[in-house]
Amino acid sequence: MGYQGNKVAFRLVFLSRMLRALFLVTLIFTNPSIANDGMELVRQLNLGNFSDEAKTNGFSALQESIDQGDPQAKLVLGIIKLLGIGVASNESEGVALISSVASSNTNNASAQAIAERLLKIKDELIKWRQGNARLSCGTGCAFSRGLNSENMRRLFKLEEWFDLAVITLEVGYQDDLSYFYLGRTAEGIGDYSNAITYYRLALDPNTRGHQCSSSVCNGVNVASEAKDRIYIVRGLLDKQQTEHDTERRKKEAAAAAKLEEARQLTLKEERTIEFNTTLQNADSGTCTVQHQLAKMYFAGDGTAADEKSGLNWLSKSAQKGCSDAQYELSKRYRAGNGLAKNAQKADDLLLKSSRQGYPEAQEKMREIQAIKQERASQIAAAESEKLEKLRAAEQKLIQEKQEIESKRKLENINKLKSL
Repeated sequence: MGYQGNKVAFRLVFLSRMLRALFLVTLIFTNPSIANDGMELVRQLNLGNFSDEAKTNGFSALQESIDQGDPQAKLVLGIIKLLGIGVASNESEGVALISSVASSNTNNASAQAIAERLLKIKDELIKWRQGNARLSCGTGCAFSRGLNSENMRRLFKLEEWFDLAVITLEVGYQDDLSYFYLGRTAEGIGDYSNAITYYRLALDPNTRGHQCSSSVCNGVNVASEAKDRIYIVRGLLDKQQTEHDTERRKKEAAAAAKLEEARQLTLKEERTIEFNTTLQNADSGTCTVQHQLAKMYFAGDGTAADEKSGLNWLSKSAQKGCSDAQYELSKRYRAGNGLAKNAQKADDLLLKSSRQGYPEAQEKMREIQAIKQERASQIAAAESEKLEKLRAAEQKLIQEKQEIESKRKLENINKLKSL
């Protein structure tokens, strides 16, 4: 892109300071929870690491500054939207914001100059964020690269990633160090996948172009450090993916819980309406409606649970002839469930229900009949056994009497003989 000189360096430093200061105001002060390490996050422009609440507060404050006519705030928001840092990328909105700063009659000449400069390389910046930046300027840019070398070294040491990405793309020198810088700047804003792409380009002799000598590598051993950064970034990428998965699951669980809560609320409202309708129709309605109302009272369905009211409507339904209500009321009398135990009433209601063909009542009647028959059989067997025992005892007694009588006769005969 050509030589920018001291003017370029000044603007880069100004942009870096402007970005740090503005994000510090909009994000740290609106979210005290990140105040301790907020400078690091602000400096890296890594909004993706902030909570949703922090981002909301930060962008709200940023928009407020824009509404007050601050061109720096508008420029920063334009960069964020253009590159999709922490938000979905929107090129048209980003370009519109940056263009408005570039074309405005603002007193902030530095912001205007930076905006004009960014518009010139917006396509290269977008490609950088997409992992598609490919440098194409070789020997023709070597002089510009040499003049900007010290400034690039300084930005690298200060970890001014956005500024370093801008000047690297502006110079456009095709060598391993430039691709390493693009990888380091991508890593610096949390774009780990694309960082690995650029580190690999720095190591690939077929795509990197020139290979810098030790004297112009700005103190960077590209071959060694690029390999190390790939290893490190893979770990960061795994961690980021794990965090994103965890956050996604949390959001999905929260959304599911909210949906279920809304579903339950809607269901409750529907059941309340159903209960009120049933209650209104119960007095003049059929025994089926009355039984339904009883069940709703018992279950607390559409209303507060009320056993007394439930029993009242259950009794009315049974009296009106509903076989299912008669059967349920019979069970309650038999078990003493909400009512005093009364076997006679339980049997009477069960018989009525059974005669109407209610299957469960008929089954219960068969069970009762079977139990009665079993008891009758047991009683008959017991009586038979008792009778047999009485007969055996009588027989034994008769036999004992016969034996005594025979013995007495024998003794009398013996006495007569002795005379």
